[in-house]
Amino acid sequence: MKKSTLISTLLSIILLSACEEPHFDEGKEFSIEEAITTTPFKAIHFETNESCKECHPTIYDEFTNSMHFKATVFRDKIHKAVWEQHPNFKNKTQYKCAQCHLPGADNIEAFMEEGGQALPDPNNASQNEAISCAACHKIKSIEKHRQANRNIYSEEKDAFYGIGEQLSIAHLTNNKNKMYRTGELCLGCHSHRENIKDYVVCITASETKEKSYKTCISCHMPQVDGPGSTNSTQRKHFFHGFAGANNNQEMLAKQVEFRVKKVANSKVELSIKNKAPHDLFLHPLRASFIKTAIVRDGKTIHTFGDLQMERVLKDKKGIAGCTNASRETKNTLIKGDQTTTLILKHSFRENDQLSVEFGYQLVKDDFIKSLGLENDKAATSYKIFKKEIILIE
Repeated sequence: MKKSTLISTLLSIILLSACEEPHFDEGKEFSIEEAITTTPFKAIHFETNESCKECHPTIYDEFTNSMHFKATVFRDKIHKAVWEQHPNFKNKTQYKCAQCHLPGADNIEAFMEEGGQALPDPNNASQNEAISCAACHKIKSIEKHRQANRNIYSEEKDAFYGIGEQLSIAHLTNNKNKMYRTGELCLGCHSHRENIKDYVVCITASETKEKSYKTCISCHMPQVDGPGSTNSTQRKHFFHGFAGANNNQEMLAKQVEFRVKKVANSKVELSIKNKAPHDLFLHPLRASFIKTAIVRDGKTIHTFGDLQMERVLKDKKGIAGCTNASRETKNTLIKGDQTTTLILKHSFRENDQLSVEFGYQLVKDDFIKSLGLENDKAATSYKIFKKEIILIE
């Protein structure tokens, strides 16, 4: 995706919110009160995803089309490409990404414990379950750590956590764990991640506010029509396709609002409100874009330049990916719980409309070649997140 050059005497895009402020290095700002004890990694009782299908067919179908199911190096080309840049891949030692990408692996200790040695094995059935049903529904608590949080799993073989009220003939369901109602359990993997340079490269929220807990579920697992199990009388269930940048983006689009206000005959104010508690498209590999144009009598008569928003990380050699980054040099992302305001200048007329498009690219141009993803359309193509045509009043 090539950025359009913003050269026009009639155009002025001015950021009036957080994007205008000096950037700060989130990796160094982030701090956490680490757990006093470190629970050793231990494999949970292996359960296949297929074993859940008979009683939860709708949820199973949603799950197998989700990025949780596709989170392994066997199914996710982008994750595979990033892993192959890691020193541990080149030295054939430990795939420590297993903590979140293969949490149900029967050899998780070899992946994670000091001195262990294990690499992804496509012939290992437990690894092919990815972020499995059991791996999420056996989390009993979250242990906080500086490098990354850690899920603590129940050791009861046939007991699972959830929020269902119906009795199950297949397993016990503990619906007393409050994390499954607030979404706090998501922060075992989705809170933060420190890389091999002791730098926090991914932060879902700098502060894990109460709102962050609630919206994990309300935004990414909204209630949809249909019962969640064959013995349920409920009319709705929580969506297990896990809406995100890769799939079901339309579920998240409502978290972004556009507002257009004419402040002069030659000046329009466009406000973009982010109702989510975290920055939008916050992964350092991604880039997002605001595209604007004037529509007059049903035709596009003027197109403004694209505004690219991104988080840029660097190491001693220059722009860096997640593995080797040691500092942040730019952050123009739309911030969580904030409104970004743009000023567009042109000779507007009565009944003109403004076309506003918010889109993104999973892997920005800086990394496509180095990751060997030139022919991967999913990684390189531009995708529309939300688009509206709004009357300028």
